[in-house]
Amino acid sequence: MPNSSTLSVRTTLPLPIELAAQQLIQESMADPWGEISPAIYDTARILLLPRSRQPKASLDFLLRTQQEEGSWGSPDAYCLVPTLAATASLLHLTLKVARGEEIAGDASVVSLAAWRGLGFLTSTLDTITKLPDTVAIELIMPALVEEIEDTQVALREAERGKS
Repeated sequence: MPNSSTLSVRTTLPLPIELAAQQLIQESMADPWGEISPAIYDTARILLLPRSRQPKASLDFLLRTQQEEGSWGSPDAYCLVPTLAATASLLHLTLKVARGEEIAGDASVVSLAAWRGLGFLTSTLDTITKLPDTVAIELIMPALVEEIEDTQVALREAERGKS
């Protein structure tokens, strides 16, 4: 059961479920055949939580893992979902700044990473002929594209409101 090396998990789950989840994570990390690493998609979605609920290194991880051309994840079409999620979350943070709210990181770095993600997506989405075989991609991709479009509209409105 939990000890001093147990990962800290802040949830609203009942204690037995939280303890079982922590034990499963610890066992998975100790398994020489298992590989657990931070997920770009999940980390990006965590950035939508209130700042007090975000693990401290989430934003840094996301910014550090962006590829030179603006994507996140694999170099092939499997990068679409992580790149959409990361871009959507970074745009959301950019919107918070535009509305006068504080964010965890440097606003200009966050904004630049978001725009680099948009640039990659703009140049890539039109050239994709086959989507990768991942769970629920036909639902996730359109939802993330819509989220990005809605956030861009809100950003334009926030900028007009400052003028």
